[in-house]
Amino acid sequence: SKNENASVDSVKAKLGGVCTIFILTADGKDFIRASTNVLDSDPAKKGQRCMGTLLTNPGPVYDAIAKQDKDYTGEAVICGINYNTYYERIKADGKTVGIYLCGYKKE
Repeated sequence: SKNENASVDSVKAKLGGVCTIFILTADGKDFIRASTNVLDSDPAKKGQRCMGTLLTNPGPVYDAIAKQDKDYTGEAVICGINYNTYYERIKADGKTVGIYLCGYKKE
């Protein structure tokens, strides 16, 4: 079977940190985590990947990307953990169809 997390795992192996690829939901209102190496901080989830979760809407990242059509650099809480992050828009035909996230845990 195809590993949908191979590319994000490759980035982590080379650079450390976390990365996620979000895709625009069918209704065009949200971004869903489609590929990630971010692990859930909830002990009940036993270190599972935070797959299928939505980008916080409203929130500073969502507002920058969806409302201002800008990339986002700054702090973000991802699955319960604080990170320094960079979210970059993935565009097709001039529209944002996804987001690429890179982040490092705040020390």
